[in-house]
Amino acid sequence: SDFTFELFFIFDFSFGSQYKGLIANADNPSAKDWQLYLNGQKIEFGVNLSTDGWVTMQHQDNALTLSSGWNYVKVVRKDGVIKIGLNGVESNSAINCGSQSISSLSSYFIVGGMYDTSPFNGLFPNGFIDELRLNKQAVDGWDVPTSPFAN
Repeated sequence: SDFTFELFFIFDFSFGSQYKGLIANADNPSAKDWQLYLNGQKIEFGVNLSTDGWVTMQHQDNALTLSSGWNYVKVVRKDGVIKIGLNGVESNSAINCGSQSISSLSSYFIVGGMYDTSPFNGLFPNGFIDELRLNKQAVDGWDVPTSPFAN
């Protein structure tokens, strides 16, 4: 099924930036389905496609606004293809998941952590997440919102 994640985040990279979770759907590696996380100054989205295993998509290197600014990230699944965008720019990579379902969009939902026994493993971000929105449909376009999301 189609979906869209959108959120703003600010992160203090002086605390180290390797593998810091933003949102995920499970805190147990055997139950993980998807997660959105920081890897250095890159933003990544990983998903378990069952027949293909864990597949990761990464936005361009060193694209994140460092400590002083907000970042807007969007992940969209539409017609079996997952894409990611950062600060209004669509990535040049995608995950083709065909007809495979992303089974647990909201079960075991974590904000500010990763799937690996988070948030007690040091993989939580030192910063803030704001304006998190999840839709069970694809929302087209990569423009950065200039006003709060509607209720």
